[in-house]
Amino acid sequence: MTDAEPSSEKFEDHRHAALRRKIALVCHAVRWLTVGYLLFVAWGLHDHWSNADRVQRAFRNFYKVDIAGVAPWQWRAAEAVSALDWLVLAILCWHVWRLFGRYLEGDIFSAGSASLLQRIGVLGLVTVAFDFAMRPVTVLLMTAHVADTAASRHAFVRTEDVLYIVISLVFVALGMIYRSAAELAEENAQIV
Repeated sequence: MTDAEPSSEKFEDHRHAALRRKIALVCHAVRWLTVGYLLFVAWGLHDHWSNADRVQRAFRNFYKVDIAGVAPWQWRAAEAVSALDWLVLAILCWHVWRLFGRYLEGDIFSAGSASLLQRIGVLGLVTVAFDFAMRPVTVLLMTAHVADTAASRHAFVRTEDVLYIVISLVFVALGMIYRSAAELAEENAQIV
């Protein structure tokens, strides 16, 4: 006697394989665009901090404070804060890479993928919050030698911050929805 697969399982496997083929290009694109974005941000940070005149102009124009005479330790500390901010972003991007790798492997409608999707949303919120917190820290480090920085704006919200928060919350919600759907599908499979 041979074990034959029920026709419904063959149909589901066929549909699952078709979905994997359909989303493969998008998954690869998202993964590599994520890596590209991370490298682009790293290059932007390096480009910014390697040009002392540009940094001084930015502080003078945006924060209304002259940072001429900034000590080397202040410069290195501000660079370290930016690197730490980038590292938090890198953790988020690594999770995006993992999620779309799971999709490429066919692990699409599972509780594990849904949890990872939800974790990406939470990490997105953490990344935005951390970036927001590091802005005043960077300003305080770079202006530690200045007597009066009352006119400078230490904390500010950019319009893209709000967009990142909305997108992160969408990921959290979708992760919760997909996890519930995966649990329902698993319960239905046990009943049938």
